[in-house]
Amino acid sequence: MKNILIIHTGGTIGSFANENARKMNKETEKITKRVLIENLEKSNSAFRNFGKMLEFADFSWENTTLSESMTFAKLSALLNYIKNVNLSIYDGIIVLHGTDTLAYTASLLSFFCVDFKIPVFIVSGNRPPQDALSNANDNFKTAIELIWNKIAPNVYVTYRNSDNITRLYLASAIMQSENYSDDFRIADSNKAFEVKKENSDEIKEKCSVFSINRKPYKYADIKNFENLSEKVLLIKPYTNIDYSVYSNAMPDCSGIVHGSYHSGTVALGGLVFKEEAENQRIAGNTAEYERLIKEYEKELNSKYSIKFLADSCKENNIPLYIAPSKLGKDQYETMNEVVKNTNAKLLDMTTESAFMKLSIALSFNMTFEQISEYMETEINNEFN
Repeated sequence: MKNILIIHTGGTIGSFANENARKMNKETEKITKRVLIENLEKSNSAFRNFGKMLEFADFSWENTTLSESMTFAKLSALLNYIKNVNLSIYDGIIVLHGTDTLAYTASLLSFFCVDFKIPVFIVSGNRPPQDALSNANDNFKTAIELIWNKIAPNVYVTYRNSDNITRLYLASAIMQSENYSDDFRIADSNKAFEVKKENSDEIKEKCSVFSINRKPYKYADIKNFENLSEKVLLIKPYTNIDYSVYSNAMPDCSGIVHGSYHSGTVALGGLVFKEEAENQRIAGNTAEYERLIKEYEKELNSKYSIKFLADSCKENNIPLYIAPSKLGKDQYETMNEVVKNTNAKLLDMTTESAFMKLSIALSFNMTFEQISEYMETEINNEFN
């Protein structure tokens, strides 16, 4: 049996609480290490006596943070640390992380560590591990057990939701917690598993399939990684979104990921006018047809329509991706029109994964064609 490397990046799991707030400081890592190991030894885990097999990485405390303040500079430091790890001496890696941006880092690692021969886990907590109500210790213990039970290599998240069920999530499909909730969600229910003793073999079998399905991309070799590109813009949709406000970002932007509403849609004006115009054309009402077409084009090209953004992207040779979204019989007409009228590409993957995947692509200085190939090829089970 080899060691498990534990990398402390901060977050609630690496904080302590006083009467006013949860905090972090230079001593927090020592406290976290002691408490997590003590609680592992007190647990009913079959591996409770193997605390000495856990190695805490010498990762600079200056790169730790509460995850709401995570930056690409700190993530780049993490990736460069992992890049230089001698994987042959470990059974697995555990990254301690905060919950606020966990899905983004989980997605990032799912692409960065896609060809690793050992599993990587992102472990967090809803409260500091000293708190009796915290799920941090259970999340940590579960990750250790899965590693030592030889789960297939991939990137995972272990987390116990408020329903008191501990689950294993495939990192490329996990989504951020919603406001007013400490629970995590998964984009595809087939990529999350309730962790129980009686289904351990089933979990291992399914995760083996996900591991086999990984497809490392030749232009994203981590040996060539230096820093994450900060030139990706992430846009979330909202009522009355004004795309003209993003125009000033174009000179400093190399790629855009646009989120979608729950139905996979984004704003594209004028469709009601277009349909009625066609009815008027068929009826032979030329004047009314022409009037309605003008109204359609006015809304289609307005600053409140994604076509305004897409036209700016096309003019500046900036790739634009909408995620999650897809075409199909259950999709709205809006997205068919988006594909017809813009250069935007639809990706059936989480917004978090699309954002991090594009950031990775730009970090390796891929050409426009390579970026397109990379984004539209399933690298690590991210398509839903």
